[in-house]
Amino acid sequence: MGLLDQAAVDIAALYSLDELGKSIIYTPASGAPVSCAGIFSPGEDLDDAQWKAALQASATLRVLKSDVPAWSQRDAVEIDSVTWEVVKALAETPGDWKLEIRRDLRPTLKR
Repeated sequence: MGLLDQAAVDIAALYSLDELGKSIIYTPASGAPVSCAGIFSPGEDLDDAQWKAALQASATLRVLKSDVPAWSQRDAVEIDSVTWEVVKALAETPGDWKLEIRRDLRPTLKR
């Protein structure tokens, strides 16, 4: 087994639900939802400087390219029944994407 083969095995192990992986549903802006594993890292809440009220939560998500071959802004990601939106790619490796995701924390008034 070569170095690249071993790297692929190691990456797959990291995404395992028994290790760092978390079950997610990735929905492209123009496509069908995909159930897969991702590595979710919560970030910090982004607030309004004037009111000091949290407006958005930020996080990073790593997904395998074999599960998500392409990403775009406004793709949706459901993690633990909470929907996040893809903002941008922070990094790319031959096997995965590291994406910045955010969700709105502002209260909504629904009737």
